[in-house]
Amino acid sequence: MTDYDILREEILELFAPLASAASAERSRQAGSRLADAERQLRAGKLTVLVCGECKRGKSRLVNALLEDPGLCPVDTYYATNLVSVISYGPDERIDVTLDTGARSLITREEIARYAGENGNPHNTAGARLLTVVTPNPRLSSGLLLADTPGVGGVYQAHTATTMEFLPQADVVVFVVDATQPMTESELRFLRRVAGMLDSADGGDDGLLCVLTKTDVVADLTEILANTREKLNELTPGVGQSIPLVAVSSRAKLQYLTDRDPEDLELSNFPALETALWSMLARRRCTALLGAALTALDEGLTAVLEPLDTERAVLVDTPGVGSVNAQAQQERLAALSSSDAAWRLELEAEFARLSERLHRQARDGLDEVWQRFDAEYLHDDAFLYDPDSLVGQLESDAALTVGAVREQAVHRAAEIQRDFEARNGLELRRREFAVAAELPVPPVRILGAVGGDTAASTDRLPQIVESALSGAGVGAALGGPVPGVGTVALGLIGLVVGAWSGYLTVQQQSVSDDRRTRRQDLRTALGSVRRSQEERVDTALTELLQELSRTVLRELGSRLGEERERIRTTLERTAAAAAATAEESTVRREAIDRKREPLLRVRERVEALTAQVRALYEKAGG
Repeated sequence: MTDYDILREEILELFAPLASAASAERSRQAGSRLADAERQLRAGKLTVLVCGECKRGKSRLVNALLEDPGLCPVDTYYATNLVSVISYGPDERIDVTLDTGARSLITREEIARYAGENGNPHNTAGARLLTVVTPNPRLSSGLLLADTPGVGGVYQAHTATTMEFLPQADVVVFVVDATQPMTESELRFLRRVAGMLDSADGGDDGLLCVLTKTDVVADLTEILANTREKLNELTPGVGQSIPLVAVSSRAKLQYLTDRDPEDLELSNFPALETALWSMLARRRCTALLGAALTALDEGLTAVLEPLDTERAVLVDTPGVGSVNAQAQQERLAALSSSDAAWRLELEAEFARLSERLHRQARDGLDEVWQRFDAEYLHDDAFLYDPDSLVGQLESDAALTVGAVREQAVHRAAEIQRDFEARNGLELRRREFAVAAELPVPPVRILGAVGGDTAASTDRLPQIVESALSGAGVGAALGGPVPGVGTVALGLIGLVVGAWSGYLTVQQQSVSDDRRTRRQDLRTALGSVRRSQEERVDTALTELLQELSRTVLRELGSRLGEERERIRTTLERTAAAAAATAEESTVRREAIDRKREPLLRVRERVEALTAQVRALYEKAGG
């Protein structure tokens, strides 16, 4: 087991005794929140998205990474329009989804019939999505790996799917080919991704560039230098920080057969795995372990505070009983009378957020279409290849929408945290190192109280399936926010669906004049732009409304937990004040017996927090 696996298991062991104590102390809200946090840690997955243009060695790289040589078919030609989503399960199960929506269980031997161009030329089988659940130990800690058929290639709809999902991936592995310099389309893709990462919190830690096929290159130094130079030019401050690792997947697969150390050294996979697992380790510390430890600490405070207050009264600590009772009464009254006010306050904040994000989305789409007019229409590669042009427009728009969607979710979490701080809901939280330095992610904060958040963590198959069906990737929104999966922010099919109008115009035109072609394109795609803007505007409104409702539910739960704690404290304070000396002694001993195991849990939480911080720092954080 890895250090992460050990820490995860030790943290999970603390939930049962604390949940039992919460139940015994009638702290229902605290128990519900602990159950949510435990499910989140047990089911928590981190997603690695492997992408790049066609014929770059992505599938062979995935096989080598998972040390499973025959998993993903490796063809001489590009793969079909098929995304392979691979995750852990105790028993292997493989199914394929077709364009018709039908799903079929298949064997490993049948994968090539759907996923490879040789077995499924031109995707005549209508394959859309391959889902593989396999007992591979490299996936056992919650890693979900998505192998994509190729951005910027033949399947433009999938390019847009990849781009829209990018902001939600924990790590993006972009694969380039050592046998040829990076193409302009590859640089264009990376430029968009680097720009997105530059504007995201901690975004420069989410992209890894892998140079494959190094075993067939005579002079690797030159191609490495050329690739690094192009990466450095992408975006100032971001391109320079993108790790670049050169590998030979063939050598790694050969090593798995002969166990020759020279093959492993030639493959350079140890360097790749160090870079990738370090990125994932940092994300695991913040998104999974840190969130769970914070939830445990909050649960401990909710259960211990009423016991501590009652004990102080029983031992007749001077002034504590009356001061605490008065403060708690005032606090309860303030919380009970402010329902309408805080709801109006939150609605106003979300209205301001809505205005800002709508403006950002419109500005982002304006940039896409300005680029279309100023750059793409003057590039013969697009001007004389309409399909590539449409695919590029879809990709740019999808990335813009995905980034805005992620900002909406993150900003909703910030609104909630700010509200808690302003209204004293954070007063019960102790200074907690892992929470302060390793922020709790929105996925925990926005989880529905008592809801089945675990089911939403494994959402990539639904995202891809929805996107490739032409309905957009609305399911991508269903991760941290229950119910938002119905919001269709996807743009796939929107441009393509309107493309037939341009094809008709083009077929009627016999002129090769570039100016005429440009005008034809502007005319045909003008209505597409308007329709696109309207759809995004409507979908963003729906998303923000659902986020607002989710935050209101979460804050309502927190306020309910606070009221519950205060009432329990007041009841026990009153009972303690009225108790006889003999009753006080008996009750104090009972409280001490309850506090003892809880204090041990707290000590363990603090020790594990220090270990998580150390793991984060060890991983380069």
